[in-house]
Amino acid sequence: MFIERRDKNTNYYKVLQSRTLDLLQHLSGNVWTDFNVHDPGVTIADIFNYGLYELHYMFQFPFETYLSIEERKELAYHRKGFFSSGYIFSHSIVTVSDYERLITDSITEVEACRISLNDDMFYHIEVQLTVDADKEQVSNSIERLYHSNRNLCENLGEILIVSHIGSPEADKFENHPQTLGLRRPDSHHPKMPQNYYSIQNHFPECYGISERGFPSGVTEEYKAKVSQLKAYLLIFDYLLADTENQAKNIGVLLDLSKKIPDKETLSINIRNVEELVDKKRMEASNIHSDVFWHIQKSRFLDALDSIYGEDTRKIYNDMDLPCQNEKRADIISAFPELNKNRFRSFNIFDGSDKITGIRQTIAAMLGYDAKEEIPLSNFFAHYRLRLLEDSIFFTKYKYKLSVDIVEETSVDEIEKVQERDMLYKEEDYKELSMRISILWHNLLYEAFLVYGSNIDNYRLVHQREKGYLLIFKVPKKNDWFVISPFYEKEALIKTANLFCQFIRHLNVKSQTFYLIEHILLNDDIKGTPDYNKLTIVIPRWAKAIYSKAKYEELLRNRLPAHIQVEFGWFAVGKMYRFEEVYYKWRKAISDKNQSDIVRFSKVIKSILDKK
Repeated sequence: MFIERRDKNTNYYKVLQSRTLDLLQHLSGNVWTDFNVHDPGVTIADIFNYGLYELHYMFQFPFETYLSIEERKELAYHRKGFFSSGYIFSHSIVTVSDYERLITDSITEVEACRISLNDDMFYHIEVQLTVDADKEQVSNSIERLYHSNRNLCENLGEILIVSHIGSPEADKFENHPQTLGLRRPDSHHPKMPQNYYSIQNHFPECYGISERGFPSGVTEEYKAKVSQLKAYLLIFDYLLADTENQAKNIGVLLDLSKKIPDKETLSINIRNVEELVDKKRMEASNIHSDVFWHIQKSRFLDALDSIYGEDTRKIYNDMDLPCQNEKRADIISAFPELNKNRFRSFNIFDGSDKITGIRQTIAAMLGYDAKEEIPLSNFFAHYRLRLLEDSIFFTKYKYKLSVDIVEETSVDEIEKVQERDMLYKEEDYKELSMRISILWHNLLYEAFLVYGSNIDNYRLVHQREKGYLLIFKVPKKNDWFVISPFYEKEALIKTANLFCQFIRHLNVKSQTFYLIEHILLNDDIKGTPDYNKLTIVIPRWAKAIYSKAKYEELLRNRLPAHIQVEFGWFAVGKMYRFEEVYYKWRKAISDKNQSDIVRFSKVIKSILDKK
């Protein structure tokens, strides 16, 4: 047996030492010629390199070590954005082979299945059945199974029972690629130290800065020099302690939530530290601001975006960074589940309230929950509100509320309404409906939904002995509208801010769109249908949340490339007329009522042609 000599170039500490001396010689030239260990400067560099070597060791831990949740003593990779391969690559029905495998795996009477596209671009399904199988029952089961997994701009043609089908080719891509090879860390894996241990404690005793303190019998001048050295070395201590602290906070930083590391003062436990640092200022200080941590978290979310092929920063780039990070973390957590059905259309046998996969995804990205279709007319009726088009309101109803404030009140008595941080709750509506005059009339108009959530579009008018008026103006319009009179200024400010939150609530809850697949529009006119054409109908006031261009880009980027997309931005009157026909058309498809399908398909085409 023999001991093999280790190559010094593989020793990171030796590498640091060698590079440090080379750099010092280069920078100092002839001024500093003694680089032996008895030189204090060399000793400081030596100890600092030792500290860096310790940090280097800490960053050699397995990556899983930094992700463990200490308070729960467990790992939760999904909370860090590292989902399992089985979750990310959960099987979605997209290709013809996917449909064939779905049918053969789900229906025991089907021995083999072959699917192709007919001349009308409908799926033509041929199946080989087991002996004594009920052909009609199997056909119905296949039809229902297909429609429960149907993707956008697809439709079913014939289902034929045949005597023999050749063996389908095995799926060459059955074994999906794996994600990051993360594993549960073993119990012997080293943990990050709880407290930073100062490099000053590693200096030789003769320096007088270690835990033992000054040697006996030293002069005050010597003590002053030692204190100066200790204070100088604190710079290195804080650098090393901060790096170690950031390593300990990786688990929090990578958590898919709004959490950031807690504010904490770096604790440098050295002898007589109170003589070097102002304790009160040190306790009040924070080495890194919240902004620093939010930026770091944003960069981690950028990395997850690149892994999963998303651009969540662009979706929420109009928000402040903490809110942006929270929204991005939420949607990244939801993407694997959402993307599983991202191309899925509605199931015609489940009634008229089921929504498409793309609708669920966009709803999650915009920050609201959508599991079923709710007509907009029903939503506003819940508040007993009539939503009017701007043209109707400004010609028929504005006289009820308009007021010329410039002639009757001096400009000095008009104030901006102070913004308050308030949260609207459903029980607040009763109070609002009694205080806000526009709600007394049960009226809202589209421009109110677009601009009414911005407190900058409101003003406070002091009428001296008459009290106060809350007024509102649509940007680029000349007319001001009285929202409500008030006796007290504070009540006006509170109500105005709560009303803005209510309008925001209406905007979010009324965010909807409808996808019309032209392959399903059977108007009994001969010819190949627009099998790949999709018209997306959006209420015109949706631009209150996102601009028209951004909304359309958001949808286009998440639809299959072969789909030809058109958009229809409908005013409230046209939206209500469309919804009325749309739900009747969905019911006709569900009931397989061919005459109603043709009738309502024609009406929908007529509405879309006039978009």
